[in-house]
Amino acid sequence: MINSMIIKVLAFWHILIFSICQVSGSFAQETKEIDSLKSLLKIVSYDSARIKIQLKLFNLYSTSDTGQANIILANLTKEIDDKNIPMSPDLLYMIGQVYENDKADFNTAIEFFQRATDKAKQENDLKYLDYELWLGYTLSRTGDTEQGLSHVINAVEAVENMKLINKMPFSYIILAFSFRNANQYGKAKLYLNKALLI
Repeated sequence: MINSMIIKVLAFWHILIFSICQVSGSFAQETKEIDSLKSLLKIVSYDSARIKIQLKLFNLYSTSDTGQANIILANLTKEIDDKNIPMSPDLLYMIGQVYENDKADFNTAIEFFQRATDKAKQENDLKYLDYELWLGYTLSRTGDTEQGLSHVINAVEAVENMKLINKMPFSYIILAFSFRNANQYGKAKLYLNKALLI
């Protein structure tokens, strides 16, 4: 009885020490990566590469130091506006996702989704459909269901008109969720079923 208890205690301490070593190694690796990215920021000019480095830093800090993560995100956004940095629609969309998912700052997310949509349209990039869907859905989450549905319906109609079958299920699901946010449950169910039938 005593031997089995000793074995259990030793096993527990072994697992605990192993876990601490794993976390410490991971933390050391993250710290090294953070230092490397900070060094890069000192030499990289104000362009989209710099924004990507800051996004990576934000992601690394967001799990351990939210205060520092928030500072990085604020600096990143300020640089975009102050320096008028040319950015791809994808990068604008990624920043919108950070604001929506990590910060629950829907208004700023909407601004970036709108910029991504507009830029993709200017470049004749069909990804604008995905960005406009997300823009509309996010608007519908904030209570602006009419404008949200307008964006989502525009994107869904474009997908249907261009016969982009691979985009239809996702488009219908986003439309269903947007109708749900507008308390139009019958239409939400209709488009959810439509998505499942493709």
